Amino acid sequence: MLENLYPGSSVILIAIVIALDVLAIVQVWKRTMFDTTSKAFWSVVVLVIPYVGAISWLLLWTVARLSGSKAIH
Repeated sequence: MLENLYPGSSVILIAIVIALDVLAIVQVWKRTMFDTTSKAFWSVVVLVIPYVGAISWLLLWTVARLSGSKAIH
């Protein structure tokens, strides 16, 4: 549907989703507070449910950073 309005928009959307996935997975594995099982779980969530997984991780990460919590960052 977006392709009809904006040619190439699906490529842009795919690139954004991939970038969010990569960012979320990098952030997951950088955290020392999580054990390997938790990191693997979040990685699977991000990869299996690309939009929801990446966005939910990034939202949790942002909220934790803003609140000063040590749980996620």
